[in-house]
Amino acid sequence: MLMNPSLRKLMLTAHIVSSVGWLGAVAGFLALAIAALYDQNVLVVRAAYFSMELVGWYVIVPLCLASLLTGLIQSFGTKWGLFRHYWISAKFVITLLSALILFAFTHRLLLIRTDARGCDDAHVRQSRKRNRAFARLKRAVHHADRNLLVDSGEKAVGL
Repeated sequence: MLMNPSLRKLMLTAHIVSSVGWLGAVAGFLALAIAALYDQNVLVVRAAYFSMELVGWYVIVPLCLASLLTGLIQSFGTKWGLFRHYWISAKFVITLLSALILFAFTHRLLLIRTDARGCDDAHVRQSRKRNRAFARLKRAVHHADRNLLVDSGEKAVGL
């Protein structure tokens, strides 16, 4: 069933607003995360963690769901379809993967907020050291994997 033009325009507007809003909310969340990571004031860190939880649950998740839902309605209610054009399917897969990653991450926001509730200066410094050590370990593993792949590729082609 195809939508009439006014409903199609309304759904297209809702889809664009929710998608752009989702992107903007993620940018705001990133700014809060950077502030929490690098600020030395415990109150700022604690406030950023509390704000991250609120933005995550009450802004990012609803906009994500709205973007996914309005995109599906657009694809099934117009001549474009969901699988007729590869770029529509690719957008759907990207949005679906982003939503799954978001849902896998948002439960951690409660843990972060609980951790921030009882934090003091020493706790913040210790947590930052642990996060930086973890980031260094991730980089080392990434470089080791990349070097292993390069070495395997060189052996495979006889270089």
